[in-house]
Amino acid sequence: MATLEHAEHCLLLPSGLAAVTLVSLALLRPGDEVLVPDNVYGQNRYLTESWLPQWGVTHRFYDPLTVPELRENTKLVWLEAAG
Repeated sequence: MATLEHAEHCLLLPSGLAAVTLVSLALLRPGDEVLVPDNVYGQNRYLTESWLPQWGVTHRFYDPLTVPELRENTKLVWLEAAG
């Protein structure tokens, strides 16, 4: 896969939730905020509402047809083409 895409590395994960979780856990720390479109993939919503707050990560849902306000602690903004 990496060779086909001219990339250095490639990670293959068993599910969409595994991919979303990997990104979130790699980039977010306690005190950080993630912005999530309100029509997000259901498992990403579950992770955002149920698990991330336990690790001190806050979230805001935004209308994907608008540009969300970024704050100093905003560390990740999810975008979804399917939405």
